[in-house]
Amino acid sequence: MIKKTLVALPFLFTHMLYADNIPSTNKSYFSFEHYTANPPLNKFGSVDVNAKIPEDIQVPKAPAFLGGPNDTPTVLSKKWSTMIPSQPELDARAYILVNEENGDILAAKNANLRLAPASITKLMLLYVAQKQLKSGRIHLDDQVIVPKEAWATGGSRMFLKPGTSVPVKQLIQGIIVDSGNDAAVTLANYLSGSQSTTVSLMNQSLKHLKMNNTHFSDVMGLPAPAHFSTALDLSKLAKGIITEYPEYYSWFGQKYFTYNGIKQPNFNRLLFIYKYADGMKTGSTGAAGFSLVSSAKQNNQRLIAVVLGAKSDNEVASLSKSLLSYGFNFFSTKTIFKKHNKIEQVKVWFGDKNQLNVGVNHDVNISLPRNYHGKIESVAKINPNLEAPIRKGEIIGSISIKLNGDKLKKVNLIALDDVKKGSFIQIIEDHIKKVFASIV
Repeated sequence: MIKKTLVALPFLFTHMLYADNIPSTNKSYFSFEHYTANPPLNKFGSVDVNAKIPEDIQVPKAPAFLGGPNDTPTVLSKKWSTMIPSQPELDARAYILVNEENGDILAAKNANLRLAPASITKLMLLYVAQKQLKSGRIHLDDQVIVPKEAWATGGSRMFLKPGTSVPVKQLIQGIIVDSGNDAAVTLANYLSGSQSTTVSLMNQSLKHLKMNNTHFSDVMGLPAPAHFSTALDLSKLAKGIITEYPEYYSWFGQKYFTYNGIKQPNFNRLLFIYKYADGMKTGSTGAAGFSLVSSAKQNNQRLIAVVLGAKSDNEVASLSKSLLSYGFNFFSTKTIFKKHNKIEQVKVWFGDKNQLNVGVNHDVNISLPRNYHGKIESVAKINPNLEAPIRKGEIIGSISIKLNGDKLKKVNLIALDDVKKGSFIQIIEDHIKKVFASIV
């Protein structure tokens, strides 16, 4: 075992020479593969806003192997209970607080409990729309004709008139600020030709985001059979929107929107009471209660909070503020490795060069108690018998980051350079060296 101190990093690096196969922690089960979308319709053929769907029909019981409502990755407020105060106890059915930069869970309660997401569903509709915007398939100034079923859906609305045209950008604003069901239906029809096809696109996106315990049955979140999500899954959706489509994120902080002479305030009241908040989306139905997916940024640290099943709009905003404030007050984010920076050099056999620079393919950040004490160490596991050829970006091992001996995170190590097969002479020389090394 070789120990060495890395320049400009206040922790120790331990290089252990043996291979390590990192098992995947992603579950193969995805709920959308086991349900069909079949929402109740009214006489106009629109999703029925007045449908009385029992909660156990909206939210079917989860399979036992999913682990129950608290089956989540490590919750750091519990892991470091001796360094920071206990997480706030919120009067809500479920909640989660996540560091956006690395996905670390800072606090949670019933985070894997299936609940009706209500209009938070529209975040996935917007995710699909943003994907099509970025690809160039649709454009912000595209004019969209409002279909009759948009008006006939009812509920919260942007007050669109059937047969009129409205640009995509205003539909997006009407969905975010007004939570307009009419805007959601209009946009969904434009994205794929029908609501049902857009629902399919929304469900297909679940696998990419690793939202394994979610299923959507309509585009706007009205009560429907098998329409559910969890606080954990919704935090993944929020992170996906923020990180994959940052160019559109500013819309989620818009406080007011005026259309057709009608000015409406954002249902997200957190925007009005917490100066660090800049998004994202509310939802409420009789079964779901009042819920909010929110995000805030303070001192270059961004947190995502999901609070599900509060008693009022004001309360869910207040609870979200408490959760976000807890995160900012007691946690900090520390960069351990920078993307594509050399961490170590390792031996390569039979190549045109005998040393390979290794590093990581993304910035590696960890969440720590703001006043943590102790020593941060990194332990690498790399095959000592690496042989050329090796491609740049190829996974050649792993590295674990520890605090006081307790593992915090494990990431892949990659080759930072290509190593081509060596010449005949180089290969012969390496064979001889390996023989002598085995004797010694």
